[in-house]
Amino acid sequence: TLEEARARGLEARLPRTIDASECGSEGFFKSSQYLNLSWGGTRPNGVDDEDDDWIRTYDGGRRYGWATMESRGALFRLPRTGNRIQSFGAEVELGRKTRHEKFWVFDLDRQDLLCTAQIVNVAFDIEARKAILIPEEHRAELERRCQPDLL
Repeated sequence: TLEEARARGLEARLPRTIDASECGSEGFFKSSQYLNLSWGGTRPNGVDDEDDDWIRTYDGGRRYGWATMESRGALFRLPRTGNRIQSFGAEVELGRKTRHEKFWVFDLDRQDLLCTAQIVNVAFDIEARKAILIPEEHRAELERRCQPDLL
């Protein structure tokens, strides 16, 4: 529920209002883009550059990122122009090389669930072009945010 997502501190994006430019002629959010509801908008830390989270350094300066192995979504209702929404997310499972995240997007006025998204990523050394173990300093950060009961 929206109440539980807030209580757990799972805010993935700040609240935002759906703009007409995101919608079709009938005023509904473009259905083909609904997964963007999960990660569109401003992150709570104020950083809009996804590379801040997706590309990092480890082991003396080597660069790694996250390669998507699988993503899924479920759409329950499309928001309309002017609807206020917010995305919440959590790590729900961590492997040696992988992370599994879930996202929930809520209409803030009706307090109902609009859509969900899941993504499974593998830590990927960019130069070597191979999967790597999640670096320990990043693993500790991911473990602090992990909510395995939401799997």
